[in-house]
Amino acid sequence: MPTPSLAQTSARIGSTSDQRRDLVAWFAPTWRSTRWLPMVAAGLTVALVGGIARLRGTTAPNGLPVAACAAFVATAVLALDDPAHTLVHATPTSARIRLLHRIAVATPLAMISLALVAGAQRWFFEPPTSPSPSALAVAALFSTGVATKALVTRRRPERAAETGAGVALGWALSGVALVPQLAPTSITMAWSEHPWPVLLATLAVAFLATGSQAA
Repeated sequence: MPTPSLAQTSARIGSTSDQRRDLVAWFAPTWRSTRWLPMVAAGLTVALVGGIARLRGTTAPNGLPVAACAAFVATAVLALDDPAHTLVHATPTSARIRLLHRIAVATPLAMISLALVAGAQRWFFEPPTSPSPSALAVAALFSTGVATKALVTRRRPERAAETGAGVALGWALSGVALVPQLAPTSITMAWSEHPWPVLLATLAVAFLATGSQAA
């Protein structure tokens, strides 16, 4: 096997360095501009309410897992807000790539928060409350918020994240707050009962909505 030349080795090292610089170039400003406070506040609120309920021996309402899930999904969508959208509109980076950058930064913390809440519910409340939504259902609800944000960004980017968060939150809570006579669960809980169709449809909407947006 031929030994790589010095020039080839240097080119590989330079390519690796460029990739690291590219990662830092988008990760650092994206991290700094991400709206973490709503997600942290939601987690602390759920923990506080659960702790008080544990001390009082209170049984949690059946809708608590869905409400907690909806809160975290809404705050995760808020974390996708792009305050520099107008400033970077003319840069080569597409809106789709910028959105993917923000999802990559916000999703890990959101997943950790949801896992902690699911575990806390088992410890805080006796007897256990109704089952928490599945990971696929959470992904479908989050994707709904992302798709809504992508659509609104085309016209009102400064209101896109709040609108996406509101749609995801409202859809989830409608299944808890509305009686079946007013709105059938096949609609209000479609994200939980039929997550695959919802996930695929909303991903397609988000993909198409960001495809024609110059960043």
